[in-house]
Amino acid sequence: MVLSGAVVDRLERAGIEVRVVRTGCPGHASELAREAADAGVDAVVAVGGRDGQ
Repeated sequence: MVLSGAVVDRLERAGIEVRVVRTGCPGHASELAREAADAGVDAVVAVGGRDGQ
């Protein structure tokens, strides 16, 4: 997670609160996004990958 670490560092230095959450199963990202919207979160950034495959 080198890239995401660099992104998180830069956002935090800019004064942006960051929370990194890894998904655990299919559909989990949608659930997390719904929860964030319900909580009034301003933005959600999703990054996809293949876990090194």
